[in-house]
Amino acid sequence: MHCFLPHIYHWTRSETGLLSMIRDRNTARADFIFYSNRIIRLLVEEGLNHLPVFEHTITTPVGRSYAGVKFQGKICGVSIMRAGEAMEQGLRDCCRSVRIGKILIQRDEDTSKPKLFYNKLPEDIADRWVLLLDPMFATGSCEFSMKRWKLTLSYRWICDHGGGRPQIKRSA
Repeated sequence: MHCFLPHIYHWTRSETGLLSMIRDRNTARADFIFYSNRIIRLLVEEGLNHLPVFEHTITTPVGRSYAGVKFQGKICGVSIMRAGEAMEQGLRDCCRSVRIGKILIQRDEDTSKPKLFYNKLPEDIADRWVLLLDPMFATGSCEFSMKRWKLTLSYRWICDHGGGRPQIKRSA
């Protein structure tokens, strides 16, 4: 098994418009929620676009063959609590009955390093493609450093406790 490196997502102009809406202090709460959910779904679908597929031919209701594709293996999400939970519904909207695990990582007050406080992962995580759900944007060097620690710790912990090396795709 192998893991993907995080994918650098290039925002389109319409998606930049959505980001502008949620970052505008004058945006109403209902609009913020609507546009945030739309962005989350776009990010989840982009993550799914990078998972491997194989050719799969089906028969349509009118009896014709259609040459399509099917995901290569099972999928699960792992949300980094609390912010990652905002992306869970977007993943469920795209993948019916998807399993979702959770991990909670916070800074240890004594060492100032990230520490795992909670985890609940699917038992068969080593056999699944993992979408790491974490919607936080890093805006400064301190946040970026903490974010890198959090992602590294998340990945390492999932690999060590998931029974092997899961195939991780970061969705953020």
